[in-house]
Amino acid sequence: TCFALLFLRRATFTSMGGDAKPADGEGVANAAKPVRPSHEVRWIRRWLTLGPVADPGDTHFDTPPFALAPIAPTDDAETAGLRWETVTTRERWMRLGDSKRPVEHSTRWAFTYLRAETASDAVLWVGYDDGARVFLDGVSVLERHFHDGEDWDSHAAPVRIEAGVHRLLVQVENWGGVTAFALRIARPDGTPVPGLRPFLRPDGADLEASVRAHPA
Repeated sequence: TCFALLFLRRATFTSMGGDAKPADGEGVANAAKPVRPSHEVRWIRRWLTLGPVADPGDTHFDTPPFALAPIAPTDDAETAGLRWETVTTRERWMRLGDSKRPVEHSTRWAFTYLRAETASDAVLWVGYDDGARVFLDGVSVLERHFHDGEDWDSHAAPVRIEAGVHRLLVQVENWGGVTAFALRIARPDGTPVPGLRPFLRPDGADLEASVRAHPA
C-alpha cells in the first residue's frame, strides 16, 4: 500500500502542470553535453609519477597522506620522502607500476604541467582503474571513488583553462589488479584545444622530450 501511494503521489506531482524535470538529475538545468573527442585529440602520454603508498583502510581518497593542492614537482623532486619519476607510454592508458606485480590497496599520483597559449573552455576526458580524483591548479574537478575500472573517455570534467601554465594532478587508487588511467583534453565540441601542450617543467624546457612523447 505504501509503495502504491508513493507511486500515485509522484505521478500526480509530475503530471500537474509545470515544466518536467530534466533527465540529468533533480533540479539540474538542461545543459549542452560535451561531444566525445575526435580521433585528432591525443592522450597525454608522459607524466611525472609518485608512489605507491599503501592504503589498507581506503582512506587516501578523502584524506590524502600529504597536501595535494600545492603540488608542483619536477623530475627527481621528492614529496613526503617519495621521488617523482618520469613515465612515458605509447598507449592511451598510463599504467602506473608493474602490472605483473601490482601493489594492491594503494594509491599513486601522476602530474603534468599544461601550457595554454590562449584561454579556452575545455573538457577533461578520463578513464581509470580503480578510482580517481583529478585536480586542476589544486582544485578538484573530478572525483570517482569506486573500486572498479572505467573505460577511457568514460567521464567528462568541463573546465576553463586560461592562458598560461597550469598544474594537472591525477590521483589513482588500486584495490585489485592494475593501476591505470587515461586522460585527454578536448574542446566542448570534441575538437583539439589549440595551443595547449603538456610539459613536465613549468618553463617548458623539456620541449624536445614532450614532442617525442606527443608527436601530433
